[in-house]
Amino acid sequence: MRVEKPNKLKRHLETLHHELANKPLDFFQRKAQEIKSSAEVLHRNVTLNDKAQLASYMVSYHVATEKQPHTIAERLILPAAIDMVSTVIDEQSAGKLKCIPLSNNTVSCKINDISDNLEKQLISRLKAAGDFSIQLDESTDVSDCATLLVYVRYVWENEFVEDLLCYLTIPTGTTGIPLNLDKALKEVIRIVNFIKGSALNNQLFDQLCTNMGAELTHLLFHTEVRWLSKGRNLKWQEQHDNVFRNWKHVLAFQKSLKLWLARLRWPNPSHYMFPTVLEHTENDVTDTGSLLELGLTPAEETELLQLSSDRTLKRRHECKTLSSFWISISSEYAVLSKASILLHIPFTTTCKCEVGFSVLTKMKTKHRNRLNAAPDMRVAH
Repeated sequence: MRVEKPNKLKRHLETLHHELANKPLDFFQRKAQEIKSSAEVLHRNVTLNDKAQLASYMVSYHVATEKQPHTIAERLILPAAIDMVSTVIDEQSAGKLKCIPLSNNTVSCKINDISDNLEKQLISRLKAAGDFSIQLDESTDVSDCATLLVYVRYVWENEFVEDLLCYLTIPTGTTGIPLNLDKALKEVIRIVNFIKGSALNNQLFDQLCTNMGAELTHLLFHTEVRWLSKGRNLKWQEQHDNVFRNWKHVLAFQKSLKLWLARLRWPNPSHYMFPTVLEHTENDVTDTGSLLELGLTPAEETELLQLSSDRTLKRRHECKTLSSFWISISSEYAVLSKASILLHIPFTTTCKCEVGFSVLTKMKTKHRNRLNAAPDMRVAH
C-alpha cells in the first residue's frame, strides 16, 4: 500500500475537497471509522450470503436424492431446522437460517444447476474413457407421457461405473403403438385392474363368466409398468452385471441338465433336486491348442502367455472382481486388457432402466404430473 507524503495529502485536500479543508481532525477520524465499519458489514453480509447459497444447494440436493416434492424444503425442512437450532443453540443462530433461499422455484433452479454440472462431468468422463456401452428402455409415466431412459457403463478410476445418460420424452409414444390400439390397451388394463382390485368384483366376474359358459373365469392381474426385477428366473439382474457372470449361471444350468439326464438313465436313478453349484474346469492357458481355439491376435497371444506366467498377478486376480482385474492391468497388458474390457462392458439386462422407472414412479406422481423429471432423475442417481 502506497503512503502519500503529508504535503501532497494537504494539497489534494485543498485542491479537490476545499470545502473540507477547515474540518477538525475528529471529523476525519470519525469518517475513517465509518468506512471501516461499512467494509466489515459488507464482508460479513457477503460471507453469510455465500453460505446461505451453499446451504440452499445442499438442501436441494437432498430433496432430489430423496425424490421429494420441491416445496418440502420451505414448508418442512427450513422450519424444522430453525426450531432445532433455536432449541439446541440460540435464537440468534436460528435467525441466520431464515436467509437461506428455499422456495419452490429456487430449489428447482438449484437442482437444474446440479444436474447440468453432473451432466458435464459425465460427458467429460465418457470422453476420457473412450469405450462405453448403453442400456435403454421405454415406458409411460403417470401422465401417459412416453419416456426413454438411457444408462451408460464406462471405466472410471479402475472400476466400471453406471450412470444415467439421459431422460427423454418420446412424442410418438412407446414402441410405436398406434394411438387407437394404445387407447384400447389402456382401457383393458383399467377394466382388469378394477375387477382384480376388489374381492367382490372378482367374485361377481367369475360368476358372470360361469353363467355365460365361458371356458376361463379368472383374469390375470396386469399393471402399467413392467417389474422385471421380480421372479427368481431373473435373479441375475444385478448392478455391474456382465456377460461372463450370466454365462457362468447358464453353463452351470446346462451341466445340471446333463447330469440329471445321466442320473435318469442310470440303472438305479436318483430322483433328488439339481445340485446348486457345479464347478467349471478351465483349460490351462499355456496349452497351445487352447490358445489357437481362442482366436486371439498375435499381440493378444503374446500378452496372454506373459500374463499366465506372472505369478505376482495371481493374488490380485483372486481378490478382485474379473472386470476390476482387467482394468488394473491395462497399463501393463494394454492389448489383452482392452479386448477383455470390451467383452465385459456391455449390459446384459435392462435392470437399471427398470429401477429408473421405479424411481420415476415415486418421483412423478399424480400430484406432480407436470414435473420436468429429467434434472431430478439425474441428481437422484
